[in-house]
Amino acid sequence: MKRTMLLLMAGILSSCINNSNSSELEKLKTENKKLTVMVDSLLKTPENRYNKAYGLLEQNNDSLALSELKQLVQYYPKSDYAEKAVDEISRIEAEQKKQKEEEERIKRLGFKAVKAATKIKYDYLTLNFTDIQFRENFVFDSYDDRYHYRSAERGSKYLVVRVSITSEVNNASLPRILAYALKDGELISITPLGLRYEFRRWEDYGSYLGNNADYGNDFAQISTIGFNLGSQISESEFKGFPIYVVMQKTKAFHRNEGRFDNPPVSYKADDHNYKNILTLQDFSDTGDYLLVKRL
Repeated sequence: MKRTMLLLMAGILSSCINNSNSSELEKLKTENKKLTVMVDSLLKTPENRYNKAYGLLEQNNDSLALSELKQLVQYYPKSDYAEKAVDEISRIEAEQKKQKEEEERIKRLGFKAVKAATKIKYDYLTLNFTDIQFRENFVFDSYDDRYHYRSAERGSKYLVVRVSITSEVNNASLPRILAYALKDGELISITPLGLRYEFRRWEDYGSYLGNNADYGNDFAQISTIGFNLGSQISESEFKGFPIYVVMQKTKAFHRNEGRFDNPPVSYKADDHNYKNILTLQDFSDTGDYLLVKRL
């Protein structure tokens, strides 16, 4: 309908210009404005306004949707869509109020307001963290009654993280786990390479050597694998400071198989792309980091 009217107006204006009658031209311009207003009014029915607002909501543009809904109520207060609009307005304003209060709370408390979670669902992975602490030794690759370990150097400790990871895919890549110290209001990295992934245990010595496959450490054969992660950190970097253990929303560690390696399978990072200093925004819904635990 709008297109038909616009074509009609264009034809009339073209005829007028050819006639070169200035008074007729002004008259037609006035009529054109009236027709434009009429078309605009026809398009802005209560239903169209409501559908436009709903589309804006789907695009997460709550502010424009709220404005459109309020205009609907103002111009068509007795329509059926006005009642729906009132409900949506109440819901949006309540959410905006809640969000503003949360932002003020986070601003007031700083990093203390960031919520920690020891169970994290991320894409096709579920991570369950069960033990996170500083230790003298980092133990991993257990089999039978034996195990491998690294002892911290003098003046250092190992930050050790125990995690079970469940994957929905057969060839899973794993996220980076990092530690930051809160110093002068900033979270500063104290694990330059991130924590290193090691398998918690092997079926036996033969599987550790690679003489036979260990299906317990292969996502293609089993959904959940236990890992121990560790990183040696100087005590001067963490003693006396709140420590934040975080997960970066990235799949940086990939399965690597080396025929002559012991063990024959490992997870290695393909880069070290992460922030050295984190802000509160990094922990927001749109941020790339999740807090696992404060120490």
